[in-house]
Amino acid sequence: MSTNLNLVIYQHENGELIEEGMKTVRCEEITPQLLKRITDSFPMKETKVYFDRKLEESFEIQYFESTDTASISKILCELFCSLLAFENNLLNPIVGETLGQASNMNSLVSIILPEQNQQDPIEVAIERFSMLIGVIGLFRDKQDKLPNEIGAIIKLG
Repeated sequence: MSTNLNLVIYQHENGELIEEGMKTVRCEEITPQLLKRITDSFPMKETKVYFDRKLEESFEIQYFESTDTASISKILCELFCSLLAFENNLLNPIVGETLGQASNMNSLVSIILPEQNQQDPIEVAIERFSMLIGVIGLFRDKQDKLPNEIGAIIKLG
């Protein structure tokens, strides 16, 4: 089972976030295991979002601090490099035997995509890479394209 991370831009007024007029920039699927790996180092925060400018009704969201975006992106890129090595070893057994496979590689794979029903190792690798690249892209978009946008948030759900 997985959930989504959304990069959104909320309207804001007097420091309050307002859902009315919100824009979704990007949405990416993430496994609970990968989300936990990130939140173990960078806990999500909670904030109130108002439905409209009347500021009467609201709901809570969980989000990542903008100041953590670059560090999270760095961790995800390190995971990507580890995944590259793992998939290379898996798909090229001679190289894998020469280099040896670290025991933590299996835990890495279970973080990125724990359940895999495909038998074809290429399909499984593509699915793992797709998910991780999508999540990396979401954090990079926040960092590179929206660094000063007050209402831009990476939120759960």
